[in-house]
Amino acid sequence: MIPIYVPDFKKKLNLVAHHTGYKNIAAISAEMGVKEPTLRSWTKAHTGRREGMVSKKGREPVISFFCAQLPHLSEKSIIALLEGPYDDMAAAFLSVGQSSLSELIDEEAVFDEAEIIIGHEGRFEAGYKGFSRDGWANFLEETSARVIPFDDPKPSHQVPMGTYFRFEFRQVHRAKYFLALQQSSQGWTVIAGSPDKEAKIVRVPSARGKDITVLCEDHDYGDSRFTLIQSTRPFPDFIHINLKDGIPLSRTEIAFLTEYLQGLSKSDRTFQAVDVHFCQIP
Repeated sequence: MIPIYVPDFKKKLNLVAHHTGYKNIAAISAEMGVKEPTLRSWTKAHTGRREGMVSKKGREPVISFFCAQLPHLSEKSIIALLEGPYDDMAAAFLSVGQSSLSELIDEEAVFDEAEIIIGHEGRFEAGYKGFSRDGWANFLEETSARVIPFDDPKPSHQVPMGTYFRFEFRQVHRAKYFLALQQSSQGWTVIAGSPDKEAKIVRVPSARGKDITVLCEDHDYGDSRFTLIQSTRPFPDFIHINLKDGIPLSRTEIAFLTEYLQGLSKSDRTFQAVDVHFCQIP
């Protein structure tokens, strides 16, 4: 039997306590069948030994204990979580008994309450060099693609790569907070949305004052799902950091957001979604 190295071991034990109700490390050690001083010693660095280095004799009790806490996962998966980063373990505990974010959207989203508008206030442009304005105009004429209602089956909502586009969603009564998500092969990205009270719509991306803003997909070819979440409650603080810095959601952040949304009553949350296929310019 070989030792096992568990980085952030103390934090991972705290996860167990938080999600399963163990009062303290003494309760965990009793359940694990390991003396409390021994378990504590594995959570601290010592001369010649890293924090999280579990002895040969402790390997099996530690693995068995975590397998019991996450029974839906295989022993191989548990070992990978123990040896892997803290965020992956946190996401595993958050996902227990919960639908994934994509499943939540599938279950609750309405798919017929949005329009996609290609172009920017009547000016249609392409991001690729050599694609002329006349060529773009011809493409629009052929496809009648300035405003595409989402009445057709997937994947009929196509947007050429490198072109401007934006969304207008129906505003939900009582909603005060607006967050859009793009789910693609690259992961999840957050996008701000802003209401237009007179028009009773929510613009995605957010307007800047009176100026309409647009999106442009330059590299993620293929299918994406855009989801607007309208809520009567503010979103978690980390969402604002992602919006400000323009960074994708991590697996842990996705799990936390899912847990937060599921904690809202259905009257406080509304999902509206649009499936888009980003195609090459003809």
